Amino acid sequence: MRLALCLLLVVAFLAPAAEAAPAAARSTAATIVKVRGANTVVVRAGSRVHRVRLRGIRLATGTSCAAAAGRAATRTAAVGRRVALPKRARGAVRLRLRSGGDLGKRLVTAGGARGRRAYRAAERRARRARRGLWAACPAAPPGTATPPVPPAPDPGAPAPAPAPTLPTGDYDIGTPRTTDLWVDPAAGQDDRDGTTRSTALRTVTEAWRRVPSDTAGADAGRRILALPGRYPEGDVPNYWESRHGSREQPVIVQAAEGRGTVTLPLLNLFDLRHFYLLDVGVESAGGDVVHCEACDHLLVRGVRVRGGVEAHETIKVNQSQHVYVEDSDVSGAGDNAIDFVGVQYGHIVDSEIHDAGDWCAYAKGGSASIRVARNEIHHCGTGGFTAGQGTGFQFMTSPWLHYEAYEIRVHDNVVHHTEGAGLGVNGGYNVLLAHNTLYRVGTRSHALEFVFGARSCDGRPGDEGRERCAEHLAAGGWGTTVVDDGDNFVRIPNRNVLVYNNLVYNPAGQGSPDQQLAIPGPFDQPGAVPELPRADDGLAIRGNLIWNGGSGLPLGIEDDDDGCRPANPTCNETQLRADNAFDGAEPLLVAPEAGNFDPQPGGAVDAAAILPVPGFGYADLPARPAAPAGTAGHGLRAGADRPGAR
Repeated sequence: MRLALCLLLVVAFLAPAAEAAPAAARSTAATIVKVRGANTVVVRAGSRVHRVRLRGIRLATGTSCAAAAGRAATRTAAVGRRVALPKRARGAVRLRLRSGGDLGKRLVTAGGARGRRAYRAAERRARRARRGLWAACPAAPPGTATPPVPPAPDPGAPAPAPAPTLPTGDYDIGTPRTTDLWVDPAAGQDDRDGTTRSTALRTVTEAWRRVPSDTAGADAGRRILALPGRYPEGDVPNYWESRHGSREQPVIVQAAEGRGTVTLPLLNLFDLRHFYLLDVGVESAGGDVVHCEACDHLLVRGVRVRGGVEAHETIKVNQSQHVYVEDSDVSGAGDNAIDFVGVQYGHIVDSEIHDAGDWCAYAKGGSASIRVARNEIHHCGTGGFTAGQGTGFQFMTSPWLHYEAYEIRVHDNVVHHTEGAGLGVNGGYNVLLAHNTLYRVGTRSHALEFVFGARSCDGRPGDEGRERCAEHLAAGGWGTTVVDDGDNFVRIPNRNVLVYNNLVYNPAGQGSPDQQLAIPGPFDQPGAVPELPRADDGLAIRGNLIWNGGSGLPLGIEDDDDGCRPANPTCNETQLRADNAFDGAEPLLVAPEAGNFDPQPGGAVDAAAILPVPGFGYADLPARPAAPAGTAGHGLRAGADRPGAR
């Protein structure tokens, strides 16, 4: 079944070729005559033969799907097909079948419900990445031989179930050693050994009990393989605590038969190390649907997390390090879909983050060294993604005690339909926003914001943990010990924020009503540290195409109490208008309301210059307290200077 599905998926990745057909005058009829390499086909148009590189497509040739069979399936699906070849095409192109049908979708649909789920998942990833459907099978390493064909099974023996593989992504899981524990909610029994599908346990609670909690000298690696079903709260641990895996021997919870087959209830995770949540669904009507505190190396990959009408936050992670969210669908929160507080090192990539009452996502409270890339972020209230925000001083971790966010890189995302700013920085140091596409954002006020973060000491005198405010202040952090009255919090500045090569497109009548940007002037807070914070210190906004309904709205820096005044050498009105396009030519998109945010060919976006993105320096990083024993210090690093072109 897996081989058949993979073969179907191989040909599915020709499907993006069947996108909007160009006008007849701009294309010519051609026939695919050969498939070459990983992303190239040879087509014949009349008497001429053309080699065409497919835009955003990588044809599967991997050994996991049997390379020879994969190539044969691709040839069968592609060769002889009639396509519309764009005239004067340069570089990679998209091809549309002359029949107008979607070849890949038809074939995968023939594979049944499982095939349809796989196709839809690939289609979502493609839309978020804006680069077509990528092959499900990894490319074979050079010199890898085609695996031999296994002998035919005994007709009288039951077919063995294929061993589940670990889904791949940006975070390299490696080749871990684990003992499998199977769980079958329908036919399992908790008095079995659980090591095979036929001897599966009934509850995840029992499987979790068998994961060692004291791993000193023990074999820690366990993989809980959940068979299809909706698992009730009584069959899942109330708290998932103190399981300490390692890179070589992680603790894994995985849907044995892939995405869409397993639904778990609310998950409370604490003190977990090298814990991987793969391909499962998690749903809860209330609370924080997935909450991880004091975690190290948390991976959430291929997970669908849904909050109900009373859900507070969908994914919340606090005081943790090395947190990775990949290829997941996160939605449904009264507050925020993703909330990182005091999270250092990690990324949020290739995911759909949407439908939250407050922010879609933010990283605050001293969060550091996090990449946010290739996501679709949409339909949220207060904003899309924000680096920083506001935090109770006692919840921060040393030595990240000054800025709300350090070294956050936000690039190549699509952000759309947000009432507040699509992207923002609230108290950030060395933050990059580059090559993002924003559509219908800031309908309350402004499209982009670079404002102060907020730092209070939450609660009342005598509350547990409130003493840490004084401890952090004594260590040199920025904050306060006073009881918060809603106005006496400490404003946290921005420093070295780079905003390069972004597209902001708000159609007429759907844009920001007040101004383009929100950038406050310096704030006088006598007796606090810093005493006169700025939101525009080192702020550089360049190479951006911002079209706000063609309304000619003010930039938002015209008043004396705004930032980016004429004396600021890196950000002032003359510089902003010279280095960016505000309400110039309308940057039309292909079909944004249908989910296609590609710029229309030959339009304003194609004509815009892409500026090189500078790197960060760290000489102006505030003096920091010594890191507590056993931590990695501030660990800031320059990373890649240019995350990629739009």
